[in-house]
Parts: sequence; C-alpha cells; structure tokens
Amino acid sequence: MNTGSSSGATLGAGQEEPAGEATVLRMLLGAQLRRLREAADLSAEDAGYEIRASGSKISRMETGRVGFKARDIDDLLTLYGVADEQERADVVALATRSRQPEWWTGCTDILPGWFETYLSLESAATAIRSFETQFVPGLFQTEDYARAVTRLGHQTAPAEEIERRVRLRRKRQELLAGPRPPRIWAVMDEADRAATEAAIKVWPGMASTARANRAFLGRAVRYLTAEAGIRQFLDIGTGIPTAGNTHEVAQAIAPQSRVVYVDYDPIVLAHARALLDTSEAGATEYVEADLRDTGTILDRASELLDFSQPVAITMLAILHAIPDADDPYAIVARLLDAVPSGSYLAISHGAIDLLDRETIQGIDDSWNGRIQQQFAWRGRAQVAPFFDGTDLVEPGLVPVEEWRPEPGPDEGESAVWGAVGRKQ
Repeated sequence: MNTGSSSGATLGAGQEEPAGEATVLRMLLGAQLRRLREAADLSAEDAGYEIRASGSKISRMETGRVGFKARDIDDLLTLYGVADEQERADVVALATRSRQPEWWTGCTDILPGWFETYLSLESAATAIRSFETQFVPGLFQTEDYARAVTRLGHQTAPAEEIERRVRLRRKRQELLAGPRPPRIWAVMDEADRAATEAAIKVWPGMASTARANRAFLGRAVRYLTAEAGIRQFLDIGTGIPTAGNTHEVAQAIAPQSRVVYVDYDPIVLAHARALLDTSEAGATEYVEADLRDTGTILDRASELLDFSQPVAITMLAILHAIPDADDPYAIVARLLDAVPSGSYLAISHGAIDLLDRETIQGIDDSWNGRIQQQFAWRGRAQVAPFFDGTDLVEPGLVPVEEWRPEPGPDEGESAVWGAVGRKQ
C-alpha cells in the first residue's frame, strides 16, 4: 500500500490511491514496543519516566493512538535492552513510515477525529464487515445516493462542503478497485429500520427524546467535571460512539479525567476501542459486560479507576432494559456500594407517565418481534428509588430537557426522566 497525501483544502482526482498505512504501522510498532517492554519486565510508568512522559502516554503509543518521536523510540529501545543495530534501525524506520500523512489530510476540517482512525483501518483492511440499520454502506453508495445521504446529515452545510464530503466518500471506494481489495460482508437490517420507523409513526417525539437524552449526558458530565470536581467516570451502556462522548466532554474540562466504558455488545466495544481517542493526560478503558454482572464491571473498572476516590457512575437510557424480575434497584445499589461518599450517580430512564397509554402500547406493538430488547417503562415514582442513598442535585428528578438547561436551540419535550445524585 502506498500512502497518499493532500496538499490542498479539497480532494481532487489527482491524488494517490488510499493506503491508510500510517495508523496500521503505528499499531504494529506499538505492539512490538509493548512486547519488548513486557519482556524487560518494566511497567508503563517506568517506560514513561524514561522518555519524560506518563504511563498513559506509553499506553497510547502501544495501542497506536499517537505518533512516535525518533528520540523516544531510541530511548525506549535502550531501556528495553535492544542492542542490535540493525534491529534498532528497522524499528526507527518503521516509526518514520508511521508518521507519513494519510490520503485524506486535506479534509481533516470536515472529518471528526474518530473517523480518521476508521478510515485508516478501512484503507488497510483485508476484510470488512459492515452492519447498517438505515443506509447502504458508504463503500457501495452511488454518487447521487451519497449526495442525498450527506445532505440529510448536514442540512445546514454549504453546497461546496457537501460536494467535498461526497468526493471523500467516493474516494474511499477506490480501494475496491485496488490491487488488493478487501473482502466485504455487508448486512443491512431492515427489521431494525422498520421497527424504528413504525415507532416514530406512533410517537413522533422519539427523535427529539433521543436528542434530549444525549444533551442531558453532556450537561451532566460538564456539571460533574467543572462543578463537582469529578475526575473518574464509569459509563455503563456505552452504545456506538457518536459525538460528545463522556471522555470527550470530561477531558475538555479536565484532561486528566479517566473513563471506563461498559457495554455487553462486543461490536460496540470494538467500535469504541478503534474510534474513541483520549487526551494525553487522561485515559479510557473498555469493559465487555452485562449491566447485571456488577462483579465483573467493578473488578475490571478498578484496573483504571481508584475506588477509594469519588467516581461518577452514568447509566443513561439503560435501566429500562432491565425488567423488574432482574431487580434493577439491587444492581444500582451494588454499584453505589462500591464507590465512596461524594461519588455521583447519573441516570436517565424511559418515562411511562410522560406518554399516554395508547402511545406506550403503540410503541410496544411496533417493536414486538422486531427488536430483541423490550422496554420496562417506569414512572417517576419508580425511577426515584434508584437514587436512594444520594442527595439529588438541583433541580432533582425531572424530564431530561429540564435538567440544568443551557442556552441554545430548544430540544423539545422528551419522555425520559433524568437526575444526578451525590452519594451521602
């Protein structure tokens, strides 16, 4: 694979074909450095000290999330006892190649950071598996289809930006005609799409409720970081990464913040590991576990989080996936028992008393047999006990759009209760 570069602000037809080599080389080099460090029986903190950095910086280097300086590589090889000159030269050469610009360099102003990593992996992949619930996968979209989808997702963007995004999507497809095209498995789930569309017909406010819930996450994390001084987060029920993830919000305020994400879906966590990047001073980790398995969650989370210090536990739009038979109150209590006084609990929960009975029944009917998980709708009186043992932060347990609203566009009305409580 060759690594192309772009010197302009637009993507033109004269650029080299996509390669995505740099990110993959960083991953390979990072894995090699980790093996050398472990063989030398050294901790990440030991290695970080040698190059005047932190242990978390070493972790990011070893997972390919950051680039490598030649001086750092040289110091680490010496620390790890690599004396063979040819071996050292090969590693340094690999580090140099890993710093080459990727083919989309001139388009970074329209790409989120996480998607740059995805493009690297996609360009270098030998096999790609795609699961879509709404659209034809990007690698298979025609120009007109790509333009329509792009306009849908960027309704206020000027025409020039739309066309740049379309050219970028079409450029991605060149890897299919390259000398070593990947094998691709693509699944488009019409059942999930049909279930969502049917639910929206019954409940037009579904989309605004989702936006309000996401906005609540951002406000809650900003409060916890900026006002409550929390620097550790346990985010349970991560979901596929989007924008404004917990660590992004927290580390924008306090770069040293540490975040552990938990989800039971291995596909979600695979996306998270590839796409969620952290600040140099902070750290993120990912745990594959069901919410009911609190022992595994706490044991794995303790590898990054210090449970002797306050932790914010966030469970947004997840507890209504736990039926009463599984005692969701005991699950929350066990998690709260593991953190000290001064920790926080943030919850949002589908509200049966913010929708009329006919709408609730219509939603349940539209999802029945189409999606795996059914909701355990609960009212305000049933959500409140989750916060037993905490003091609620003002304004208490309210519809999520009413929790400490910030200036900006009206989010509309939701059907979700939300609150943040401080452990007594």
